[in-house]
Amino acid sequence: MAIFFIGQAIDLACGPEPDPYDYSVSFFRNDIAGGKAYRAFYFTSSQLLYTSDEPASEEEINSREWVAYLGGNVKPADVKRVMYHLDHKTDSVLLTGYLNLKNNIPDSLRRNTFLHALRKKKAALLYYRLTKIVEPAVGNDYYWRATVDTNYLFKTANDALKEASLAKSKFLKLRYYFQAQRLFHYSYHQEEARNVYDRHIANMHPAYYIKGLTLALRAGEERWIGNPAKSAYLFSKLFTYFPERRSLAYRDYTQIDVPEGKVLAFARNDYERAVIYVMKGFYNHRLSTQYLR
Repeated sequence: MAIFFIGQAIDLACGPEPDPYDYSVSFFRNDIAGGKAYRAFYFTSSQLLYTSDEPASEEEINSREWVAYLGGNVKPADVKRVMYHLDHKTDSVLLTGYLNLKNNIPDSLRRNTFLHALRKKKAALLYYRLTKIVEPAVGNDYYWRATVDTNYLFKTANDALKEASLAKSKFLKLRYYFQAQRLFHYSYHQEEARNVYDRHIANMHPAYYIKGLTLALRAGEERWIGNPAKSAYLFSKLFTYFPERRSLAYRDYTQIDVPEGKVLAFARNDYERAVIYVMKGFYNHRLSTQYLR
């Protein structure tokens, strides 16, 4: 019994997870690199990342862009709540009622400034309703699903393309193009998805949030088409410029088995080459100064 309780005490003292800084000697302050921006990549040999938290919030970035578009007295917190944090029942009632121009706002959301603003901009409401309709069919964007209704997604992608050509607002036009690329992507029509990005998004100077979303899809498309080196290069750009997707970009980059020299061939300058060396260095758990050099 004494041995048992001693074992329990040791387990509790060690904590629920291994702390990378508990088992290695450090001659420097562990937070000297600036903290949150690259915290996920602090040294650890026990797991791929020190933490899975992204250094920036996708929800907050997207909410702020919608506030800038809608104007008025719309609050970012109201956008964030409706887009990301409604329970399934409330979300369904909202979709079949208020967003379908039928019923009033549910009582629990009566003071939500985002929903009131959508009614004043019908084009925005129609776009948002489309995203809610297709959401269950796409599922989790970060992983391929075992079963996907590809015919439905392909048809809706073409509908989104048509709406993009008709949209008067650049804000909505870009988002319709994003939906088209996304739906082609998840219906396994990679060429069509890539064409949407190259023809309609890449040269439009898209807003920050959409640029990150579409670049992530574009990187994945290159991988599935059979261009792993270019895919890895695009993920390195995502890693650099979009902190809300940095950990995701790093995971995808490390899963692509391609010689580092082929990735470096796509780099346009020393900065981009440095990023590729950094990502390789993060993945090397052995004592080495190769990537620092």
